[in-house]
Amino acid sequence: MLLFKRPHLRACESHADIAVDLAPLSQLRNYAEFEELLREELQKIYGNAPAEFHGVITYSTRDAPHSFRGCFTERQLETLHQYDAAVEKMNHLSSEYRVALEEHERLVEGNKDRKPTQKRIREEEKSRKRLRAMKREVVAAEYNKECLSLKLKNLFSIDVIRVPLH
Repeated sequence: MLLFKRPHLRACESHADIAVDLAPLSQLRNYAEFEELLREELQKIYGNAPAEFHGVITYSTRDAPHSFRGCFTERQLETLHQYDAAVEKMNHLSSEYRVALEEHERLVEGNKDRKPTQKRIREEEKSRKRLRAMKREVVAAEYNKECLSLKLKNLFSIDVIRVPLH
């Protein structure tokens, strides 16, 4: 897992600018793991690394590569994990809904030529209610994913982090 790109873009006495990839970043379990990997990277390249990052780790985006306005925090990493979970949940619910919809269509098609009995009418109504409930869950999951993606809009285009060295 290559989180940091080499060579580093720029380094001075106070900070280092390091290009990063979002995909490996989202696979980290927690922020402490990120800090540990960052310390190891700084130790390998510069020979020393701060025991604690006292300054804020900022980042720039591909849209504004020279503007380090975003702060990369533990909360953002947690939100990124929530987003990944929301996408997984949405995909799972969508596939379940498609299967249930196909099953419902087969049921309706199979009963189309038959005389409607109370039992068939109840079964079709039960199936429609189940489909409506599943559709609500899918829409709620899509909405949750969209809300999280808006929160992470800048993080999705992360390009470079600026790490304080003191």
